[in-house]
Amino acid sequence: MGSYDMDNLAVASTLREISALLAVKGEDPFKVRSYEKAADSIEYLDRPLSEIVAEGRLLSVPGIGKNLAPKIEEMVRTGRSSFLEKLKTEVPESVLEILMVPGIGPKTAHMLFHNLGIVSLAGLEEGLARGSLRNLPGLGPKRLELISKGVEEVKKYMGKTLLGIALPFGEEMVSRMRGRGFRCEIVGEVRRRTPVVSQLELLVCVNGGKIPASPGEQWDLSLPRVEEALGMRLEWQGDDGGLIRGRSLGPGLKLGVSFCPPEEFGLWTLILTGEEEYVSHVKGVLAEGGYAVAPGGLKKGSDTKLLPVSDEETLFSIIGLRPVPPEIRHRPELWREVEERGFKLVSIADIRGDLHLHTTWSDGVMSLEQAIGECRRLGYEYLAVTDHATRISFIQGLDSHRIRLQAEEIARVSRHSPDIALVSGVEVDILKDGSLSLPEEDLREAELVVASIHQGFEPAEVYLERLKRAASNPFVHVIGHPTGRKMGRRPPAIVDIQPLIETCSKTGACLEVNASPDRLDLNEEAVRSAWRAGVKLVVATDAHSVRGLSDMRYGVDACLRRAGLPSDAVLNSKPLSEWFPLKKKGI
Repeated sequence: MGSYDMDNLAVASTLREISALLAVKGEDPFKVRSYEKAADSIEYLDRPLSEIVAEGRLLSVPGIGKNLAPKIEEMVRTGRSSFLEKLKTEVPESVLEILMVPGIGPKTAHMLFHNLGIVSLAGLEEGLARGSLRNLPGLGPKRLELISKGVEEVKKYMGKTLLGIALPFGEEMVSRMRGRGFRCEIVGEVRRRTPVVSQLELLVCVNGGKIPASPGEQWDLSLPRVEEALGMRLEWQGDDGGLIRGRSLGPGLKLGVSFCPPEEFGLWTLILTGEEEYVSHVKGVLAEGGYAVAPGGLKKGSDTKLLPVSDEETLFSIIGLRPVPPEIRHRPELWREVEERGFKLVSIADIRGDLHLHTTWSDGVMSLEQAIGECRRLGYEYLAVTDHATRISFIQGLDSHRIRLQAEEIARVSRHSPDIALVSGVEVDILKDGSLSLPEEDLREAELVVASIHQGFEPAEVYLERLKRAASNPFVHVIGHPTGRKMGRRPPAIVDIQPLIETCSKTGACLEVNASPDRLDLNEEAVRSAWRAGVKLVVATDAHSVRGLSDMRYGVDACLRRAGLPSDAVLNSKPLSEWFPLKKKGI
């Protein structure tokens, strides 16, 4: 991105790349794991890594020793890693594509690289088609089928970026621009909160002067100043109706930058936000009213006086349309309804608590006190602690004994945090036969039971029956991340969720909208179907860290708002006293 301090996520991502390439190369597993551990520590830091480096305290970060410290310091100070660059000359970077495929870990990627010379997704696909993977150890028919389906899922997301990466990156760019005195806004897919985006688009206001048709022309706002503020060079594409569009690549993210004068900022905010059908509709209303878009703003009929449009609100006011939230501009049936009678969508400000999170009692990296502190900062009134009760071997989850110990701690901590109501919950595994990983007596004691599938995602009909059986269990309150998707890695285990919706409408079980940006499960179509069927919905982060608790906005914006839901459709937009304790039908 240029010469600036890389942020924590960028450094963590670089360390994970190094770890993956070292594993494929066949390096010592302990060395490989050291980069992963350092990445985990850095990702969960609650302050900028650049500050820690400036203070000379890098070795105080868990997982960072004398070998890694200089490599990390180089990343922070220069924005590059010479070690990674050297490693890429030894192991093709395209191998990282293979590691995105379910069923392929570093060991398998190492085997594919050294035994078959497969170094890319295209090579893997060709190897599957030829059947050359069948003779490799550990790759039986089921594993090959999983890999084959995984390849198709990864291909769907190639060249695209999760909203959870693009939005923070865009906000950082906007902050830099505003810090240099520019007016700047995010537009396009990211402003519409599309779960997976093809690019990040910014609109920058030119504070006077003629907009040039090429970078060589003079103007009041010089290109170097813009590039310096963004921290990267732009590739210009010439004039586009008063806009100059730049194209450049950030770390895995395509960036578009457009420029316009202040008088047209509102017009171009709407046009560049899209979608096309909505923009055409607004242009049609303008034409019907006798308005025409002209350099500097709007004009009506033959009147030479321009009507400056400094923001979208001004545009809506001039033409007499109700403002349509960006999140539903892709759904004509919803934006027409807003224009005709108006309605208020749920917003992040409506959410009163998080009902799915993990602490150090299972596989989380935040203490109960840290979770409470962050929920307090977020303005929540309550939170549910739902650590894992699982049979996954590498997670130390809750059993009958530990679930009681944790409940005692929750009660003890609650006495010191009267402003935040704590709900003692648990996330139980839905096993292969649809039963749960805790006995009935433990489920009966838990105040909130989230039931989720974490293993065995096929076949779809079996997966669905497991969910339905869990939703029918009288002690299960919420079905967690129902379809099991992880965008870009694992497709939804079930496509038709209607049978589960019907079961939940009968039993009273809630469906979770998992706000983790790689899940966003349920998607907006399933969310709307569940709401219309009268199923109670919960939006929750499934956070394992303090930082993860801020992911709530992705579930609200990319799932609930894009589905056109009001605030009363979401259980945890209501005071705790209105729904707790949560009872299911028939209990």
